[in-house]
Amino acid sequence: MFDVKIIKQGGAFQWKKTANQLGRVLYDTSRNPALDMAVKKILSQRPILAFILKNAVSDFENFSME
Repeated sequence: MFDVKIIKQGGAFQWKKTANQLGRVLYDTSRNPALDMAVKKILSQRPILAFILKNAVSDFENFSME
C-alpha cells in the first residue's frame, strides 16, 4: 500500500513512506462508505473480476475468462 522513497534531508539520506495508488483508493474508500459499497458491487461482478485477475495476476493468465 505504500511506496518507499529515499530522500536527502540535510546531509543524510532518509526514507519516507508515500501512499501509492492502491493506498489512496483504500484510504478513500475507508472514509466514504458509499464509495466502498460501489467498489464492492463492481468487483462482485464475475466478468469484471475475471478480467482483472487474468490481466493482472500471472497465476491466472492461462485461464479462460469463463
